[in-house]
Amino acid sequence: MKKSVILILIAVYVLSIGIVGTIGLNVRVYAPNIKPTSLVITQLAYLDKVEDYQVGEKEGGAQYKYFSQIRTGEDVLVFDLRYNIGPDDATDKSVVYSFDPSNPNITVNEAGQLVFTRPTSGRPIVAATVTVTAKANASLSDSVYISVRFT
Repeated sequence: MKKSVILILIAVYVLSIGIVGTIGLNVRVYAPNIKPTSLVITQLAYLDKVEDYQVGEKEGGAQYKYFSQIRTGEDVLVFDLRYNIGPDDATDKSVVYSFDPSNPNITVNEAGQLVFTRPTSGRPIVAATVTVTAKANASLSDSVYISVRFT
């Protein structure tokens, strides 16, 4: 090959790299991080039963969600608190439970279930307002009042 042909090929090669670098395609992210935008508690499941929440009114007109008082003869009652997180394609749908930390009769197990245990002394009622907060978006939360009477 002659020198002129080799120089023309090198020039075209350098020119094509420059054109593709400036005008080329933009890089797209194929796995975007989609944060949740809504969180709503819907149901409470325990011992093959499922309950829907009810809405009550506090003094001053403020509304709150609650489940009817649950009566049981068990010493330990495990609940699945069901909730909906939107949008459906949110990347992280995990949540954090919070409630009165001074109540030793309510815990969260490794499976993410609420565990209510019978009090050893005093009234046989365990009650708390449980708040569910999305991990990926801490500004999203929903609360519900749960009361259990151990008979």
